Parts: sequence; structure tokens; C-alpha cells
Amino acid sequence: MFYEKSYIFSASKCRGNLVSTLIHGFVDIFIHFYEYIIAVTMIRLRWIPSSKRQLLEAERRVLAYVEKPCEVLDVEIGSLGDVQNCRIHSIKVASSGPTENLPLVLVPGLGCGGVFFVSILNALSERRDVYAIDLIGFGSSSRARLSSDAKTAEELMVEAVERWRRKMDFEQMLLLGHSLGGFISSAYALRYPSRIKHLILEDPWGFAEFDPEERSKLSLYERSFQRMLLHVNALAGLRASGPIGQYLVRRTMNERHPYMRKYFPDAPDTMSDYFFHSNVRRPTGEEFLRKLCENFPFPKYPLIKRMRELSEEVGVTFIHATGSFIPRTPSETLQRLRGEDNTKIRVIEGVGHTMHLEKPDEFSEIVLDVLSQIGENRQ
Repeated sequence: MFYEKSYIFSASKCRGNLVSTLIHGFVDIFIHFYEYIIAVTMIRLRWIPSSKRQLLEAERRVLAYVEKPCEVLDVEIGSLGDVQNCRIHSIKVASSGPTENLPLVLVPGLGCGGVFFVSILNALSERRDVYAIDLIGFGSSSRARLSSDAKTAEELMVEAVERWRRKMDFEQMLLLGHSLGGFISSAYALRYPSRIKHLILEDPWGFAEFDPEERSKLSLYERSFQRMLLHVNALAGLRASGPIGQYLVRRTMNERHPYMRKYFPDAPDTMSDYFFHSNVRRPTGEEFLRKLCENFPFPKYPLIKRMRELSEEVGVTFIHATGSFIPRTPSETLQRLRGEDNTKIRVIEGVGHTMHLEKPDEFSEIVLDVLSQIGENRQ
């Protein structure tokens, strides 16, 4: 009788999983169709007052803050996803003098382009060339749709970074990734460890595992909202707001992130305007994040289960903030597993998730200190 009940339970569970999969697939198809119709409508009606030219102009205004000359590069990486000629938009700030040091590559988080590192470009480029890139699906890079499968999507994003490295002709490099950029940087280091000398992770997303017990503590509304986020792009509301979207972004960023004003005292809306024009375009970067998740905001394949396999030749430094929503526990667990010699944790007090913008001087000091302890030479 026990086996009979087990069989019935298992069969009903399989049917439930099948129905759930079909529903999720239907919802995804509907969302893609809906977004296509909305996109065409918005273009024809000019519902969103934005263009590629305005995005590039907004980027130019942000980069005017950098004291050193900035070289803007659009690096062709070939076919990827549903785009034939993909490009990775990059910003280069050259070292203050001749250098044999490895290049430092900055990888931004969700909704951000490389210009969001504007506050630290001067300091970090004192002794080495620094590159800030826009990931595929974000900023001014190609908006390729990668894959609906989490593993495949991750592999394609990593492959995009690798193609960029080859085009730049770097034998080795240093990676600094923030939030989602930390996830991609870590995944890259796992796949191409010989190309990375050191990995710096600023409040990286994607390490923590989903805890079913924590989900059971959520209310029905909270669980429903969490489930909805698996089918709705993070910044869909911004695009839906149409002509008032730019005003809403300006108001929100000026109220919630007042520290950004100090970079642009004569034009406090400079960064918010870039954010707006960057995130009203085809949202394939947001789709990429959704596909990585199984129980939003937790990844289907958390890094804490994989990073213990990272080569010991690759040093890792975590930089966390006391006021961030990103848990520090996975970093501490990884440090115990890999040892304190090549896995270090630094903490900045009194800041949130965007340390490089909130306390750029302290953040830069930590990064420069980490890099000063690395034996390096261009190979």
C-alpha cells in the first residue's frame, strides 16, 4: 500500500510539474509577444522619448566627469543569440604613464553600463589601463536575446566576455564585477581561470542559495509577487510609464541616491538621464537575469556550490557593505573552504549596494591595496 501511495504521489507530482512547465512556457511566449507589440507601438507613437543618439549623448555627459581622456570602443564579437553582429560597448581610460601591469576590467550590475564606474576611473587608472564594459543586453552593447535556459544563457554571456578579451588581445586580466557583474565575472573565472589573475567582487549577486524554509515564512501575497517576478522584467514599469519615465527616474534617483549629485553639481540629472535612456531599450539584459533565476531573486545555479572548484591560482577578494541587501555568509563560507590566503573579505561601513558610488575614495583604496599585493606582469 505504501508503494501504491508513493506511486500516486509521484505521478501527481510529475503531472503538476508538467502543467507548471507548460504554464511558464506559455507565459514566457505571451510576454515576448506582448513586449514586441508594445515595442512597435512605442516606436510608432514615440511613447518613450528616447533614442540611441540620446543614450550616447547621455553617456558623453557622464564621462565628462572623468579627468583623463576616455576612449569609447565598440568591439565586434560576432554572432550571439539572435543578433548576427554583436558589439560590446567599452570605455578605456589609459594608465597615467607607461605600464606593464595587467589591465583591469570593470563589469557592471543590473541596469547599469560601464559609465556607472565613473567615480573610480581616475583613481584606478593611475598605474594600469582600465576598461569598463557594457554587458550584452545592457547600456550601448548589442541587445541580443541569449537563451531561455539558465545554463546556456550564462555560458553565452561568459563566451561574449571571452570573445571581447580575445579581440582586445589580453593574455591575462583582472576582473572587478559589481552585483550581476560579479556573477558573470565569477562564471568567467570558473570557465577561463588561466585568463584571470585576480577576481574582485563588489557585493556580488548570485552566490546565495534559495532556502525553501524562508519561502514558507512569506505571506501568500509575497509568494505571489516573488513568482510574478519570474515572468516580468525588473524595469518593465519604467518602460510602461512612457513620457513621464524620465521624470520618475530623475526624482527617484535624486531622492534615494543623493550622493550622485556631487559628481555633477551643475547637472544633477546627468546619471539618471543615462539610466533612463539605457533601460528603455530592448530589455534582453533583464530577460537574461530572469532566466538565471528559479526562485527570484535566487539563481538556479548558485555560485556558492561552484566557486569551491575555482583554481587556487585565481585569488578572490570580496568587498561587502554593511548596509547592503546582499548576504555576506556565502563569501565567509567560501573563504573557509578556499582559505584566507587567496580568498579575502573587505567590508565598507555605512554604505549600501553601490559602494563605488557612495564612498569612491575608500572603495578605490581597497581595490588599489588588493592590486598592490598581486605579483603581475603582462604576459
